Amino acid sequence: MQNIVAVDFDQVAALPEGIWLVGGPGQGGACAVRAYALAAGKTEQGLRETQVDRFCFVVEGNGQAILGKDAFSLGRRSMVHIPAGTPHCIGNVDPGQPLWLIDIYAVAPPQQVFKTAGARAVESPAQYIRTVRDDAFTKGGFAYQSLAERATGSQNLRVNFVEVQPGAGSPDYHIHEFDQFYFILEGGMTVDIGKRRQLAAKHHFVHLPAGIVHRNYNAGDVPEVHFALLAPEPLPGAIFDYAVDIHGREAELLQQIPG
Repeated sequence: MQNIVAVDFDQVAALPEGIWLVGGPGQGGACAVRAYALAAGKTEQGLRETQVDRFCFVVEGNGQAILGKDAFSLGRRSMVHIPAGTPHCIGNVDPGQPLWLIDIYAVAPPQQVFKTAGARAVESPAQYIRTVRDDAFTKGGFAYQSLAERATGSQNLRVNFVEVQPGAGSPDYHIHEFDQFYFILEGGMTVDIGKRRQLAAKHHFVHLPAGIVHRNYNAGDVPEVHFALLAPEPLPGAIFDYAVDIHGREAELLQQIPG
């Protein structure tokens, strides 16, 4: 398994279904993620719905989300949360450039991802459009804002938009009980997985499965920007980061199995 994958959107644009970065139709798992592009002026064919929640995050371009009978603009650094069973359609409204998306499914979708949906009104559809706000970050070197979480109707997945200042980062070596995913939008992040050090640069996708020992930080001189997925979102009051010690010696065999 590759923990870090570079995404080339020019290659993605040549593939009608995009590239699955983790999971995929019928594969199961906590979530599925693909890099996806719509050519200039192109729209998905007709209203559709999915059996699982879908999230579309705009990396570059100008798009439109139709939810039921209402249409909403989707600009750079905006996201639409599409609850399961919601009739919808994503389109590129810019005649001059492609729309680059990270397309996320909370719980991997079945083999048939979409089915045709009829036009019906969606209650309060504007609540599902989420846009990054410069005035909505938490304070500190590792600042974030939530785009989707349990409190806003996402039962299986949390989406955070994160800015990491130079020299800042996660806690030291730790593990999670959930899968964690990053997509780098600006700058670069150093990711230590055990004793293996890697650099995740712009448009790199990082997958940190539950239980993997890691830490990540911005070793550069400009802010690093990414969005992060937690699948599933921890329950209220749960520990996010369990501290882990990494020793510079070979592990001895256990002399006694804990009871």
